[in-house]
Amino acid sequence: MTANNLEVTNTSASLPTDGNEDIKVQYDGLLASNDSEINGVKHESLDNATTTVTSPEETENLPPSALLQKKHEVEGYSKEKPASSKTVSQKPIIDVHSEAAFPTLSPKVSSSRPKTASWVRKAAGVSSAANDGAPSSADSATSSNRTASASRETDYMTDTLILGPDQQMSRLSFTGKPNSVADIVRTIMQQTSTRKVASVKAAHRQIIRAVGRRNTIIVPCPVFVVGAVIGTNGQNLKTIMDRTGTRIQVPKRNSSATDDNETSSKNEKSMLSSSTSLDELEPQYELTSVTIEGDFEGVELAKKEVETIINERTSHTTVRINTIPTDLYNLLRGADGSNIAELEEGKDLKVQIPFAYSDNNLPVNPVVLSGEKSCVRECALFLQGKAEELARTTIPTMIPVPRRQHRFINGEKSTGIQDILRSTGCSVILPPINSDSDIVSVRGPAMNISDGIKMTMERANSTIVDAVNISTVFTSLKDPFSHANLLARFFIRSKFLSQYENALNVQFHLPKREELQEPANKSVIIEISSKAAESVRNARATLTKVISQFPPHKFHNVEIDPLLQRYVIGSKGKNLQKLRADHSVELLIGENGENDSNVILCYTGLDDGKSPEQVQEELANLGERIKSSADASAKIVSETIQVPSVYHKHIVGPKGTTLKAILGNSEENVIVQLGKVSYRTDSTDDDVYVRGFSNDVQRITNEIKQLVRDAKNHEILHSYVAEFDFPAQYSKNIIGKNGSNVSTLRENFGVQINVEEGHVRIQGIKKNVEETKARIQAQVQALMDDTILRVTIPNEFHRQLIGANGKYVKRLEEKFSVRVRFPREDDLNNSGNETIKPSSVDEIIIRGSKKAVASAKQELIELYEYEKSIAYSEVIEIPSKAASRVVGRNGATVEKIRAQYDVKIDIGDERSEGAINVSVRGSQENVEGAIKEINAIAEEIKNQVEKVVKIDREYHRFLIGPNGSNLQESIKQCGGTTDKAETARLVSFSNGNSEEERNSVVLRGNKQLVEALESHFLQTVEELKNQVEKTIDVPQRSISSIIGRMGSSRRDIEKKTLTSLTIPNVLDPEQLVTITIIGSPENCDKAIQMIQEKVASQYTETIEVANTLCERLTNGPIIRRLRNDLKVFVDVPDVRNQLEGSEIVLEDNEEGPYPWKLVTKQKNTDGVSILTIRGYKENVQKAIIALEKNIKQVEEECTGYLSVPPNLHRRIIGAGGSVINKIRKVAQVKIDVPRVLGVDIIVIQGSQSGAAKAKDLIIERLSESQD
Repeated sequence: MTANNLEVTNTSASLPTDGNEDIKVQYDGLLASNDSEINGVKHESLDNATTTVTSPEETENLPPSALLQKKHEVEGYSKEKPASSKTVSQKPIIDVHSEAAFPTLSPKVSSSRPKTASWVRKAAGVSSAANDGAPSSADSATSSNRTASASRETDYMTDTLILGPDQQMSRLSFTGKPNSVADIVRTIMQQTSTRKVASVKAAHRQIIRAVGRRNTIIVPCPVFVVGAVIGTNGQNLKTIMDRTGTRIQVPKRNSSATDDNETSSKNEKSMLSSSTSLDELEPQYELTSVTIEGDFEGVELAKKEVETIINERTSHTTVRINTIPTDLYNLLRGADGSNIAELEEGKDLKVQIPFAYSDNNLPVNPVVLSGEKSCVRECALFLQGKAEELARTTIPTMIPVPRRQHRFINGEKSTGIQDILRSTGCSVILPPINSDSDIVSVRGPAMNISDGIKMTMERANSTIVDAVNISTVFTSLKDPFSHANLLARFFIRSKFLSQYENALNVQFHLPKREELQEPANKSVIIEISSKAAESVRNARATLTKVISQFPPHKFHNVEIDPLLQRYVIGSKGKNLQKLRADHSVELLIGENGENDSNVILCYTGLDDGKSPEQVQEELANLGERIKSSADASAKIVSETIQVPSVYHKHIVGPKGTTLKAILGNSEENVIVQLGKVSYRTDSTDDDVYVRGFSNDVQRITNEIKQLVRDAKNHEILHSYVAEFDFPAQYSKNIIGKNGSNVSTLRENFGVQINVEEGHVRIQGIKKNVEETKARIQAQVQALMDDTILRVTIPNEFHRQLIGANGKYVKRLEEKFSVRVRFPREDDLNNSGNETIKPSSVDEIIIRGSKKAVASAKQELIELYEYEKSIAYSEVIEIPSKAASRVVGRNGATVEKIRAQYDVKIDIGDERSEGAINVSVRGSQENVEGAIKEINAIAEEIKNQVEKVVKIDREYHRFLIGPNGSNLQESIKQCGGTTDKAETARLVSFSNGNSEEERNSVVLRGNKQLVEALESHFLQTVEELKNQVEKTIDVPQRSISSIIGRMGSSRRDIEKKTLTSLTIPNVLDPEQLVTITIIGSPENCDKAIQMIQEKVASQYTETIEVANTLCERLTNGPIIRRLRNDLKVFVDVPDVRNQLEGSEIVLEDNEEGPYPWKLVTKQKNTDGVSILTIRGYKENVQKAIIALEKNIKQVEEECTGYLSVPPNLHRRIIGAGGSVINKIRKVAQVKIDVPRVLGVDIIVIQGSQSGAAKAKDLIIERLSESQD
């Protein structure tokens, strides 16, 4: 028998052909070295195959030996049991290549044992007719007999397929007729090359499909799993049907695509949240039927694959246990949830035991177990048994405790209850916050219940509580509760009372916002708690006093649109902070919800003698300014469009995604309300109310109208599909870890997204689909632009490139939006998890967009080149005692050297030999300069000496001088520096205990400087010993000039003459003041001469000036000019209250584009003032002449008011003030252009002709700029 040869022989034409005979198909083939799997059973691959089809008709012309062989085979088949999934009958087939039948001298190769095909199993869903007395489909299932033998070059395998009568198609002919079995097999052999394993598999399935009986089975399937069976675009279903040769039908769903998705999602969630009893842990899902049609083997394979998908998605469950008493919950949970953690440890299990309340009228959630079915079952049974045990071994006790003390039992974050449970094994259950019950339940073991109650009461009574009804403070008001309610909200928002808590050692407990908003509540209670009764009493008195400081007139309401309230708040609350600092005003915003337009102003400052009406008026004015400022920030409009309420869901979209897409970046600027709203009395169910900035409102209303038009046909709207391709390598980036990116887009925009290799399909609302498509394409574009660049830089420079705490590399990443990766230690031993990491210690990876990566690389290379250029370093050795001088106070000296030479200096630790290494790094030139300066400091320390000079203590203050001035001057004269730190180190005036120490001065420093200072100090002391005392009498009015501002003139005299002045305090202006001067005779004479010069400079003259002119002189520059130029001081009296008279209008022109008014003040000849001029006599005379000249000019001066719109002021000023300065110079006038926004009056002061000329020049300038 040769390969690909079919031998058919007929033994009798009269044999029946009704399909009740067995069909045997035999495959012979060569075995290769590598294994393959056929229908779930592992076989060697086939190189050659011989297929034989045998029927009763084929035995007619066979020789006797062949007939005998066939007879044995048929008898063997009829005697043996039908094949099962575990046992396959073996048929003796002569193999000319068999090593056993034809031994050779070559090494033996063991033959493979027969293996059972995976599809041989009991078939479910087969018609019942097959089970009535005859072997079932499974019992008569296909048996595959495979034998393999080894030869020197190849192995052969024979695969025999036997179909029982009940597995064959009815009315099947074997030979001699069209479409007989022989024809079918011949055709299959021509179509498949049985030399390959895949071809044998294909031939096997084609024969089964061609001659096997057709079956139909129904597989029950949860509705939420149907989508997984179908797969993306039906891919899973198509794969199963192609592989098994079956036809699978899933019932059509009647609802729309959106409803299907919602139903599927709901059913899927039911798998995780369905309520399951302990007796039936299998959740009752909503089921549908999946129908499978095909040959008996194919339907079994398809059923197996469908059931595998179902099992994968129903392996977890959620159980709710309602049978456990709620007062056992805390005991089951354990202290701090310790029992729950023990149950969950190492298991796919989540245990949720809720908190219980002592109020039995309130519903309590059941115990919820979620996780793998076996774990859930085991845990549920354990909890039920544990609950029964606790119910027997513990007893409950109810104790009344005032509600105000419940919080002390509970403790912060329930720590008190957990402590009681941990210490006594008793659980404490409190009523809920909104309950009126005072009953506290304690449950625990009988032997510990008394300890639990005792500990509970100790915690309850550990704190003293007092309650203050603040509404009683304002009983005189018409509605005291409203004001108390407002005051409580103010305390809650501003945390005003927290400033008193630490000082008084108490806690103030304010009512909840919900309590304040309760209409039936007519009292506002603030509770005070403390460990000490005295603290509570003091706090009550303080609270009453604080409350009385906030009467109703300190509050004011103003209506501001909710959209504009963020402008009132300002960026990060800056406006609120400014109001608090400038006006002592707190704002309460959005107290009644996000759409509340009521803004409350609360004045927190003192009245300062202001009446309530004045305070209220100021708050009202401030509120109007705030409202005007907010209104000016944006133009708010509103529009209402009528849309039938049935379409409102399309505007909102799934989870609000459509409305979110419409709002876009305008979400903070626009309010959209659908349907009837309580505070808009004229609203209806069909209203769509849009309020916000005008541009946004117009855009959003147009889009909503368009969306509603599109929503008329919901199915068409949701059938919009967008598909596009992208590089397949970015698929995992688009999908994200565990599908996170795709899930986020689905949730945000409510679309269906299918991502395959290089292809995306998006289905949903058109606007959402387009937005999703744009985002994915933008992500793909960013990924395509992603570049990884490797830069090699020697490792010793990496630390400098990274910078302290990574500041340089962080700055580089932020500047160019790249990721810079330096090599780490784990990169060398491959212990890191990153896929992209440096391949050597010198390699740096830069990742980002192409342009950014190139720029980052360039900057990194430049920094490397710079660091390389300054890489020269040198280490020097300095004495340990010189280190502090090199560093300086707070590092000032070393930082100065670093900055001056641009080097890095590292000072090491002290060595045993008393030396320290100093490392200097930078450019060679700078390093040498820095080292030179460091060595100079060290050398200076080496040459330092310490010397004690005996100087009596009474002379120390003269050596020091005022603020150390004499001391610094002495050091400077001797060649030292005037640095205060250096001075402190150089000279020390001892404050020792002994007389000898107090009369000593210690000098430390350079030897030459110390010797020079010693000589200078001794000489100064000798001069002090020879001092004399002289006096001089001066007028009292000259004392101020002698002392000077802040004593500056006096210090100047003392410093220049090396004397000391004593000036008594004399108040009588007519009395002479005697000044005592102490110093050497020559210096005393110098000081007297300087004092006499000061006195001479106080020559005084007076002149009379009219009051009207006196005021204008004061506001003019003449007084300042005399003081700067002539050193003359002019005292001008305050005559503002003495002025009389009125303005004389010289010109008044309200017509034209720029109104003009010119006025001058009417002279008042009755009122005059005395001007006092002080200074040197000759300068005083010059000043009088200048004043008289200026007075004459002022008499002719007038003031002009020109009205020019503020937006034109810049044209009058010109670049850098060039235009306005030119007009001033030409017209000889003073021109003031207002800098305050909104002020349009320009003031011109000067002569009448000059003012008119300046006006004409300004108008001419405005006309030119407009042309």
